[in-house]
Amino acid sequence: MNFLAHLYLSGNSEELLIGSFIADAVKGSNFEGYHPQVVKGIKLHRCIDTFTDSHPVF
Repeated sequence: MNFLAHLYLSGNSEELLIGSFIADAVKGSNFEGYHPQVVKGIKLHRCIDTFTDSHPVF
């Protein structure tokens, strides 16, 4: 279910979707070689995880 939420929140950009989908497998902050929109998707995924992990409802 987590993947579906991340994909839904990524909108219609294919690169953003890819970044959001692979984000759990990307370690650290060395994004060299990734398309800028893929990097944006990775960062979006991490922001969503941070928000949900700290929200009292979750």
